[in-house]
Amino acid sequence: MAENGPDQVPEAWSDGADGYDANFAGYTAMYSDEMLDRLMVGAGTTLLDVAAGTGATSVRAAERGARVTATDFAPGMVEVAARRLREGGHDTSVAMVMDGQDLDLPDDSVDAAVSMFGLMFFPDVDAGLAELRRVVRPGGRVGIATWDLEGFPMHRLIGAALARALPERVPTPPPLPTWARVGTADGLRSALDGAGLDDVAVTGATRPWHFRDPDRYFRDMPSWSSPVRPLFDSLPEDRIAAAAAAFVEVVVVEGGAPDGPGIPMTALLGTATVGGRA
Repeated sequence: MAENGPDQVPEAWSDGADGYDANFAGYTAMYSDEMLDRLMVGAGTTLLDVAAGTGATSVRAAERGARVTATDFAPGMVEVAARRLREGGHDTSVAMVMDGQDLDLPDDSVDAAVSMFGLMFFPDVDAGLAELRRVVRPGGRVGIATWDLEGFPMHRLIGAALARALPERVPTPPPLPTWARVGTADGLRSALDGAGLDDVAVTGATRPWHFRDPDRYFRDMPSWSSPVRPLFDSLPEDRIAAAAAAFVEVVVVEGGAPDGPGIPMTALLGTATVGGRA
């Protein structure tokens, strides 16, 4: 069995929960409302949010009047999500530590389930999808958001910055991320179809990202983004500083300055319906 990557263990996400909430959750939230619309989440909807992170989508759903169960395998993430729900006055919603590949919930227990940029990291994506199909009632809806391999240029931006700062390194193609299988429309559609879900649809959603302080954003990434930690751990401080400066140049050229048009980042929104039980 292959060893789980650094983005597939709870400790890595727990340690950086507050930083993730401050630095990245706001970007993921830009795609939440479109997904919730597609799932028809509103007042009275019972919604399961799997791999909910710090609750960006859970809070938006609760603001619509949904009764949300936010789950994540990382206790630190759940702690922040619970705090956000509590501070928002969403007393009918809860946050719980739970493995999305083995949900501690009854069959047919919710109206809808969503995972925004979370299930894509699961070691067993199929197990996660099977669990969503199990706990959503027949006729209910499932929504999965992933990043688009071609339309989400964060890896390319970081790679360009490193190439400028470390010209002596022999360039090598970056490894595919752990979520590559569902990082295309066809791949995400195939995974949803394979889970036995009906009415599968996958659409792209593009939003402009603005980096108010790209130097700090780059330097702080290891504190909240577990996938980049091995890279940063391999670099001396002066090379990190040079790469941060290069990152600033790259994002400004791409349109990411605070007063620019922003850098377009595309997500894939996959939705489906749970059919009747055999």
